[in-house]
Amino acid sequence: MLPVLIRRELEELSFRVYVTDALQAVEENTAVSAAFLTNGKAGKVLSVRWAQRILDQEAPAPREERTREEIVDHIREKIAALPPG
Repeated sequence: MLPVLIRRELEELSFRVYVTDALQAVEENTAVSAAFLTNGKAGKVLSVRWAQRILDQEAPAPREERTREEIVDHIREKIAALPPG
């Protein structure tokens, strides 16, 4: 069952990449015309592929390893370091 789910997810992602790349190509072709008509004041709108944004997403933050007491002490130190007022 898992391979089927993985395959479906990959197919859906592939379709989304295809559609967004096609829409970006249409947009860029339109933007080139706009750049010509506006003396270069308009042009490329999307600078990064949607798929590249998905692939470049940062990994989730690492799990907190400090104890509650260590976190509270850290916050107290930060507050104590703030200027009065």
